[in-house]
Amino acid sequence: MSRIFKSKKRAVVGVIAALVVTAVAFAYWTSTGGGSGSGSVASGQAVVLHGNVVDALVPGGNSSVTLTADQTNTTRKIGAITGTPSVDAGHSDCSASDFHFTGPSADETVSAGSGTQTLTAGSVSMDNSASNQDACKSATLSLTLSAAAPATP
Repeated sequence: MSRIFKSKKRAVVGVIAALVVTAVAFAYWTSTGGGSGSGSVASGQAVVLHGNVVDALVPGGNSSVTLTADQTNTTRKIGAITGTPSVDAGHSDCSASDFHFTGPSADETVSAGSGTQTLTAGSVSMDNSASNQDACKSATLSLTLSAAAPATP
């Protein structure tokens, strides 16, 4: 009888060992954990905008403005381009408020390493005011350009 008892004892120990292994395996595959990591993000380089007024302006007239952008670091998306006109110091009696810039409003992608990339053109106009605008003759018009954040990421 001792032999049967030993055999049953081995069977019970075997079943218990199998259950322990199953429980450990289940715990291994369903356990949770945590941790942390780190990395770095490259610094962005600003897109440099350039504008060139195509035709000389006259009171009541307008001209196309070719727009280009330089970006060497990474491809960037830009939003609407705005511009603030100013007149050279030698023509201080010419009112910069007589000039208005209209830039493209749709998002544009400026590709990295593209050198100078042509963008959608803008336009600039000159008011035909009731006051004498002779002070603007031969003036140099400058545009301070900026791009908004893109409407779509």
